[in-house]
Amino acid sequence: MQLLEERPNELILLTDERKLQVVEKNPYSVLKYIYYQGKKIRFIATDRIGTTASIQENIETDGVFECTFNGSKVTVQDSKIEVAKAILECQESGKLDAIYHIWKFRYIEAFLGITISKGGSRVVEFTPQGHLYIPESVHSEILEWINRPDGARLAKMLFRRGKGNSSLRTDRIFTHEVIGKTGRATTIIVSDIAVALLGRDETNQYWMHVVPPEYKDSPIWSCELWLAGGVVGKDELIDTRFS
Repeated sequence: MQLLEERPNELILLTDERKLQVVEKNPYSVLKYIYYQGKKIRFIATDRIGTTASIQENIETDGVFECTFNGSKVTVQDSKIEVAKAILECQESGKLDAIYHIWKFRYIEAFLGITISKGGSRVVEFTPQGHLYIPESVHSEILEWINRPDGARLAKMLFRRGKGNSSLRTDRIFTHEVIGKTGRATTIIVSDIAVALLGRDETNQYWMHVVPPEYKDSPIWSCELWLAGGVVGKDELIDTRFS
């Protein structure tokens, strides 16, 4: 594969069969056809503290990657532009933050047995079937995750509303459906920030609970304490039976 011409919105290529091919110019095509001359993308980097990350494109399928972070491997599909942006950013800054962000989300998908999708919803939504939908206008981050001895698994996530679209600022940022002994209920959070615990219990049921934004920097156990009746900012329980 040979690059013949780079235009503002497209790349003109000459294939190995001597045929012309026009592809859209985006971070993935720039990385693959300019930096890697059409070959499979293979990238490895180590930061200042010795953390190593690698990204390798699938031998058979373009745009599918194996992403390894400190020896732990995940498969990344349907995110080739995001992966390319992370590699280009790492090449420029020497930092692994963007690669770690991609790896962490795919790791949590496998860890909890859920799927995480961007777009397709105007609010952050977690379904009883284990599908987490995050709007394009909302930035998300996985802060912490743990594995219980009984097999239950949970993670703590932070959601921030983006500032690019003012028309969304009055919309709901967060909704989730809770199924329990008393039936089905939906919780709505109207805010520019939301913090939640979500997971899969020992019976493989999915759940999610919202905690106050003040718990953004608190460990999971502190968030669970609040859910059990604790006071915001204080790691102690209160009796709420008569409140």
